[in-house]
Amino acid sequence: MKALFTSLSVFLFSLSLNAQLFVDNSISPEQMVMDFFDNSCVTPSNITFTGLDVSHAYFEAATTDYGINAGILLSTGDVSNIAYPPSDFFSLILDSPGDDDLLALSGGTASFNAAVLEFDITAQESGLLEFNYIFASEEYPEFVNAGFNDVFAFFVRHQDSTEYQNIAMIPGQSTPVSIDNVNDATNADYYIDYAATGGSDIVFDGRTILLPASFSVEAGNTYHIKIGITDIGDSIYDSGIFIATNSLCGEELVEPTGEINLMVDGNTITFDNQVRYGTSWTWNLGDGTVVTDRYPAPHTYAAAGEYIVELITENFCCADTTTFNVSVGLNSLEEVNVPEINISPNPATDWVQIDLQETVAPKTVRLKLLNLQGQELLQQKINGNGIIDLRSLKAGIYLLQIETEQTTITQKLLKQ
Repeated sequence: MKALFTSLSVFLFSLSLNAQLFVDNSISPEQMVMDFFDNSCVTPSNITFTGLDVSHAYFEAATTDYGINAGILLSTGDVSNIAYPPSDFFSLILDSPGDDDLLALSGGTASFNAAVLEFDITAQESGLLEFNYIFASEEYPEFVNAGFNDVFAFFVRHQDSTEYQNIAMIPGQSTPVSIDNVNDATNADYYIDYAATGGSDIVFDGRTILLPASFSVEAGNTYHIKIGITDIGDSIYDSGIFIATNSLCGEELVEPTGEINLMVDGNTITFDNQVRYGTSWTWNLGDGTVVTDRYPAPHTYAAAGEYIVELITENFCCADTTTFNVSVGLNSLEEVNVPEINISPNPATDWVQIDLQETVAPKTVRLKLLNLQGQELLQQKINGNGIIDLRSLKAGIYLLQIETEQTTITQKLLKQ
């Protein structure tokens, strides 16, 4: 298991919440690609990120005026500086390398501060796939056609090809989206002067509308994706790409997911919260104490005994509740492991597969399926994994409870 005291005392991440944009770069790009884009349409693999750790993040913008809920953010600057109004100025010299493919696309002379996400996808069916994105920049509007044309691209190539195709094109054209090509004078239908129109939630002065980057695939074939952004001409005046979670057949909604561990030492418990995609956290510690920190300080109970600890994690659309039965007053260290649970498919139609993480899963757990009124509809035991028959249930939302010796975990299940 991880060293809990180390992980709680040293935070190698940036968490920013100002106005209504939420930015969290504690989640790796590799994790986000798998969480958002591993679905019935595509299977991702070979995921890499090139750039500084401050150049990528998970973002939630559902309550902003950007018109995009949540997704992956890539920037040529420090992502923690993006959650400010456009009256602020976002420019940071990171002194990090550029990217040759993006430089060639721009026609410029120098590339700086590149943030590049690459991965393969294997298509599960033939058809049209697309990314949904917003490009935004501090280069707007002053530096349009001034030689500082910060560039980004959604490159795609077939597994048998060495030639990239940039699919981030102006709709109906063969012209790439960029500062010089989309602004208040050129292709203005796709541009928003964010600062001039009273934008208040995100620092970039100008932005595109939500745009598609589309490409065709054939079932069984593998394609390499390269999404990148870079400063061109100089290393200041930063830019960013907001990539929506509903790209590549992904879901519009983002449910909190991940694992939580507690360590008990005598009367004191210490928390290791690895739940992803939350924006608020409420810990009910069982003795009347309520904490709203993502990473609470260790808590000492006044008396030994049994306590029920509850964590409610929420974001713009969804909530997840996990409860723990904790015994305190022990003489030695004890760690309470909460296994991560995979429910697939969810939404489901006839059947749903339940899999517990093998490294921490108990031998046998009890499953209960409840309706939203709390009525128990079925109960069964599984050993590590199992299948639930949903054919007799009506379409709707249900609560799936997984009971172990140490804890009860509740997750939502949608029957279609």
